[in-house]
Amino acid sequence: MCLPFGDRALSVFDQIDTDHDGALSAAEREAAMANPALQGEAGAATAMLFQNQRLGTLANEADCSTDISREDLQAYTAPACMGQDIFERHYYGPAVSAIENASQALYGGRDQQPSPDDVRQGALGDCWFLSALAGVAQNDPAAVRRMVRSNPDGTFTISFPGRDPVTVPAPTDAELATYASAANGQWVQVFERAAATAQGHTRQQPQQDMNGGLATDAIELLTGNDAEFTDTESQTAWRTHRQLVAAFADGRTVAADILDPDGVEGLPGGHSYTILNYDARRGIVTIRNPWGHTEHESSRDHSDGVFRLSVRNFHRIYDRVAVEHSGQQQRSE
Repeated sequence: MCLPFGDRALSVFDQIDTDHDGALSAAEREAAMANPALQGEAGAATAMLFQNQRLGTLANEADCSTDISREDLQAYTAPACMGQDIFERHYYGPAVSAIENASQALYGGRDQQPSPDDVRQGALGDCWFLSALAGVAQNDPAAVRRMVRSNPDGTFTISFPGRDPVTVPAPTDAELATYASAANGQWVQVFERAAATAQGHTRQQPQQDMNGGLATDAIELLTGNDAEFTDTESQTAWRTHRQLVAAFADGRTVAADILDPDGVEGLPGGHSYTILNYDARRGIVTIRNPWGHTEHESSRDHSDGVFRLSVRNFHRIYDRVAVEHSGQQQRSE
């Protein structure tokens, strides 16, 4: 039986409180994320403690501190604590499940190949990166595999085209509970961390600096080719059609953004999406939400994040399209 979050967090308190001052600082909680000894429920509790500033649940608001004390956790476990049930069901419970369901392999699935279906965004706001990553996995899964080398010590070395190799550790349980889903293999989390490191982020959890970015930057990192945005407002739907025809004829990576934070027709806004395919004959664009769920309001008969729009509706709904340029890098062998 799963131990409630407060009790589990108290049970690992001393392991995280490395300066033994009776409070878990933000730095201590971030350092604990990398501790492979914090496994299972302990890893899930560590992830929730790390995400406290985002979740806004535990730190004592009276002293405006970001530290979490034993008293904070004891107050959380009290029967009168407001919101405890919601936190357990919507945050801690899913974190435990994410660890339990995580694959131990780099690539999951029956064919052991990276797939856009493996890409399911976690607690980071890195849709800009994941939409591009899913696009590369769709167009050229062999290119994804070529970028990664598994090392004897359990680390992974990723060689982004035209850049120095980056070596990253295997995800800990706390990281599995926080970042992109590893249910179908750990490769997406490995790429998240490698991308953050390649971009010069140096904190203990460099992925945290991946919140917010541009799909064009992600496409350039992953493919080694230039990429650029086109504002749909600046061109006709026919021009968007021709742009998509040309891109998919060459097997190039394409993403698209909805900039309105309120979203459009059931689609989340301030969000980047993968363009999986374009059927030019029928004028149908196949799109995927990197959340792995939440589709256009016309496509709610399933929940895998994939939906289809006519090119006219695509042109109307999406504000800009990010397209990889062709010809600079050899994409497949």
